[in-house]
Amino acid sequence: LLIPAYQPNEKLIELVRTLRKLRPNQRIIVVDDGSDEDKSSIFSKVCNFNVELLKHTKNQGKGQALKTGFKHWLASSTPTALGIVTADADGQHLPKDIIHISDVFMKNPIGLYLGVREFNKASTPWRSRFGNKLTKFVLRLFTRIPLQDTQTGLRAIPRKLIKNTLLNSKTSSYDFELEMLLATEQQQIAIQQIPISTVYLD
Repeated sequence: LLIPAYQPNEKLIELVRTLRKLRPNQRIIVVDDGSDEDKSSIFSKVCNFNVELLKHTKNQGKGQALKTGFKHWLASSTPTALGIVTADADGQHLPKDIIHISDVFMKNPIGLYLGVREFNKASTPWRSRFGNKLTKFVLRLFTRIPLQDTQTGLRAIPRKLIKNTLLNSKTSSYDFELEMLLATEQQQIAIQQIPISTVYLD
């Protein structure tokens, strides 16, 4: 499990605590993407739960944080390791959904699995609905991928995609995740969409 984190709060601690309780042997990598010094206590507490903490000296963007985690994982895992599950640090992804995505991926670890949210509810913030519709529209201009949630950070990514493509990306910010979807289709890797809980933050 790989969690990129920039300016996290107590929700990161709670996420890691719960995951460690549910999966004592789960490998968890957290990347501090150049957070302010006052966040050091958050990361110190996270390390109490047997987490591998990587640090950027300055903020480099979510895409770069993911690539830092990918490189660390490839360098320290066996060639038989199947892939990585990524999740956000802000509490949008529930531990039960992270574990479910992990379990589904392990049964067939050759595709890209996306934890997709429901955007059509009346309670969905306008900004979230607009952002998702816009990226869906852009994606359909260049691909045939009919995705429900293009912005989800909860993903199970196969080793082949990480090693052969994602580490070669020049993108360092949030659009890295959109580039990942394009690369997946170009390599003819199947995309599976798994419904997850929809959690919106203030």
